[in-house]
Amino acid sequence: MKSFCFILSFLITLSTYAHEQYLGLGLQLQRDTLLRSRAVVCQDTLFVTSPLGLYCKALNDLNDTVWQCHSFEHLPVLDFYKKKDTLIVLIDRPDSSLLFSTDNGRSYVAANVSSHRGGIYRSFAVNPHNTSNIYYDAFVTRDFGASWNELPVEVLTVLGVNPNDTSNVFTCASVPCTFCTTPFDLTASYDAGLTWTIAPFTHFYSPFSRIIFHPTDPDILLRSQYHWILKSKDRGQSWYFVSNDDTWSRHRSWRMVYDSMHASVLYAVADSMLIRSVDEGETWDFLAAHSGISVSDVDVFDSLLLITSLSGVFALDLNHVSSLNPVLNETDCVVQASAKSLYYSGRVMVRRITLIDLSGRVCSVAHPNSVCGEMDVSDLVSGVYVVQLQTDSGCENRKIYK
Repeated sequence: MKSFCFILSFLITLSTYAHEQYLGLGLQLQRDTLLRSRAVVCQDTLFVTSPLGLYCKALNDLNDTVWQCHSFEHLPVLDFYKKKDTLIVLIDRPDSSLLFSTDNGRSYVAANVSSHRGGIYRSFAVNPHNTSNIYYDAFVTRDFGASWNELPVEVLTVLGVNPNDTSNVFTCASVPCTFCTTPFDLTASYDAGLTWTIAPFTHFYSPFSRIIFHPTDPDILLRSQYHWILKSKDRGQSWYFVSNDDTWSRHRSWRMVYDSMHASVLYAVADSMLIRSVDEGETWDFLAAHSGISVSDVDVFDSLLLITSLSGVFALDLNHVSSLNPVLNETDCVVQASAKSLYYSGRVMVRRITLIDLSGRVCSVAHPNSVCGEMDVSDLVSGVYVVQLQTDSGCENRKIYK
C-alpha cells in the first residue's frame, strides 16, 4: 500500500506537465551544450538537427513520437538552411564542416569556403528579405551557398541580421580577434558587415549570445548571455538588463522567441523553467515548469511553442498557456530522473540532495550548492525513490521513478 501511494503521488506530479506534448527524439539530441540541437519548421515539415543526422516529421502528424532521418545520416548536424531541394548544412567536423546539396540531401559536396577559422557556437544567420544572402562565421554567400566570400574584417560567428534593417548585423567573437578586448565580445555592424563596433555589456565570457529582433521595430532587440536577458532600444548601441530578478539570473543560456501573433509577448526557456513577458521584454514572470531537461532551443509555429531539449522535442499549445501554473513558490523545485542522472531545477539554491528508497534506506547524498544541475544515479537500481531537497528556503520532498 505504501509503495502504491508513492507511485500515485509520482503520477500526479507528472500530470502537472500535461500541457506539453512530447514529440520524441530524446536519444538523438545533442548533450554537449556547445553543440545545440534545434527544431526548425520548413515547408510544412518539422526538422530537428542531431548528432545522428537531420530528422523530420510532418507538421500534420505530431500525435506520435515517430521521426524519419531526412538526410546526412550518422553525421553530427549543427545547423541547416533549406530552400526547395537545396540544402546548406553545418557538420561538427573541422575538415568538412560546411556541406552543400542540390538534391534534398541525397548527395552533397563540401561548400566552397577557402578557410575555416572555427567558432565555438556555429550557426547560420540569414537575411530574411533575401534568403540567398547567408552569413556563416566569417563568410557570406549571396547565391544560397554556391559560392562564399570572406568578410573584410576578422569577425566570427554571425548571430543575426536585423529583419527590419538588414545592414544591422551582429556577431560574437567566439575566439579572440584583433579588435576585440576579450573573447566572446558582441560586435555590431550598421553597414552590412563592412565595419564593426563592440557592443556594451559584452564581457561575460560566454559564447552563447542569442539575438532576437522585434517583428516590426528595427530599434528593439533582445539578447541572452551568461544567465541574463538584456534589451536594446537603439539597434544594439546600448543595452540594459531586463532579467534583474536574481531568480532568473541563476538559470543558464536563456532561449527566447516572440509570440507569432502578439509582438508584445515573448517566451524564454532555460533549464526546465518557462517564463513569459507581455510588455515587450521589460518584465518577466514565471509561467510553467518545462518537463524536459537542459533546453537547447525554442521556436514558435502558429500556436505551438516548440522546445528542443536534452529530453527530446516538446510542443506547448499557447492557446492554453493562461491555464498553466501561475506561480512558482520559493520552495518549488522541478526534479526528474533518467537511467543515469537525476536533474533538478528551481528558484532557490539547492544545498543538499538525499535519495531514499522505499525501505527508508539512504542510497545517495550530494551537496550541489546550485540552483540547477544533475546528480549521478547510474549505480541505483530501477524503482521509486524519495528525493529530499535541502534548499535556502527549507526542506522539500519529491518522488521519482528511475
